[in-house]
Amino acid sequence: MTDEDRVFLTPVSPGLVDYCWVEAGTLLKKACDVSNGRYDIISLRREIDSGSQHLWILYRGDNEMIAAFTTSISTYPLKSYINISFCGSNDEGIWIKHRDVIISSVTGWGKNFGCSGFEIIGRMGWVKSLAPLGFKRSHVTIEKEI
Repeated sequence: MTDEDRVFLTPVSPGLVDYCWVEAGTLLKKACDVSNGRYDIISLRREIDSGSQHLWILYRGDNEMIAAFTTSISTYPLKSYINISFCGSNDEGIWIKHRDVIISSVTGWGKNFGCSGFEIIGRMGWVKSLAPLGFKRSHVTIEKEI
């Protein structure tokens, strides 16, 4: 295995977010910018600081940050689901190349918090790239500003 293939995924403890935020925030800003005004990078950081969003970093080798994403937990009356909320990388191929380690790590983390499902609200590309891992399209979200 080369350094190019060796990746390390870690959730970032809230007290350590400051140490990686400049780089992670730069990656995540792109996702905030396409949220149709729901979030900006400042509001996302507030949610990370409050614990309602959880920051994850994917590193290549020992310290090259190649992706950042956030997760949250949705609690419904009968079950809880883990969500991937915002994703950022300078290489869109990262998500497909490393989807197994990302999904398995986040799934395990979600199970530790009592989650029984996994959901992602995002672009249609997620459906195709995650289908091999058992994900299926279950809803369509449509919107209109008023």
